[in-house]
Amino acid sequence: MRPIHINKKVAKTTFQIDNCGNATEATIEITRVGGSDTIVYPSLEMTADKVTFMWDDALYKARSGRYQGIIRIEGCQPFCVPLHLGCKCNIGSSENGYFTSSECLGCK
Repeated sequence: MRPIHINKKVAKTTFQIDNCGNATEATIEITRVGGSDTIVYPSLEMTADKVTFMWDDALYKARSGRYQGIIRIEGCQPFCVPLHLGCKCNIGSSENGYFTSSECLGCK
């Protein structure tokens, strides 16, 4: 999967998902690769195949670079998404170097 670029000027981002349990809520945990702080956001909108998250100053003020995103939906396996915050340079087409959690190994 190609890393998803999040521009710091964008208010929200929509992800394609497989809502296996027809849940109405989701969260995303965003952790900087090499960092220890995790920011958690609740879903803004959710359907059977998409979930949208709205960002705030915590994300806008975070350092640019590679982040590991874990989307959690009750009753579903977590979705791990490689995120690149801020500048688009050198994000490449590979997710290598984005995941540090063992939970993300072999993850969708």
